[in-house]
Amino acid sequence: MIHHLQPIVFSPEAYEDALGKLIQNLRELTRLDWLKIKRPYCGEEMTQYISPQEEVERALLAGTHLETRCNYCQKNIHMDPRTFRPML
Repeated sequence: MIHHLQPIVFSPEAYEDALGKLIQNLRELTRLDWLKIKRPYCGEEMTQYISPQEEVERALLAGTHLETRCNYCQKNIHMDPRTFRPML
């Protein structure tokens, strides 16, 4: 089932890229639609719908971030499109 996938090499200088590739592969092989994210401003943990892969790829090509809004404190949050980690 996964023989066609290339190995993912993790290194300190390219950790986010490798993690992004891992998430992309998981999305292709499973129904990964949601992640739990701890919000950087209010500290609340909430379930976040993962942006469609096409939106992630557009953000990566443009060198921009993904955007969402915290349901608790209503602040806009920028997320790394590779890792979905909130950026400050």
